[in-house]
Amino acid sequence: VSAGGWPGVSTSLGVSYVAGCTPGSDVLAEARVLRLGKTLAYTECLLYRATDGTCMARGWHVKLVTAPCMALPLLSLRPSLLAALLGLIERRCWGRVVHVAGRRFDFTSPP
Repeated sequence: VSAGGWPGVSTSLGVSYVAGCTPGSDVLAEARVLRLGKTLAYTECLLYRATDGTCMARGWHVKLVTAPCMALPLLSLRPSLLAALLGLIERRCWGRVVHVAGRRFDFTSPP
């Protein structure tokens, strides 16, 4: 759901089990995005027994899908400029701890 690939926070995650199945049974899964807002995505997945169509479980996930606040200005840059900027930051900061606007960025170990 998070097209930009941001790691985001799950605000709600759950499963309701309604019925079971035997080991080795075929199961059908139906997943959908119920609502995709500016900050949150609401998703749902239903599992059905393939033999009789009985709903076995319903799972849901509500996820924060916005970019981190510090990344928002970077999203307006052209991809080539953004790539050059990120490369410069990596070359100049790798192996160091950098403080910017009261925030600490640790470049001493790989992500």
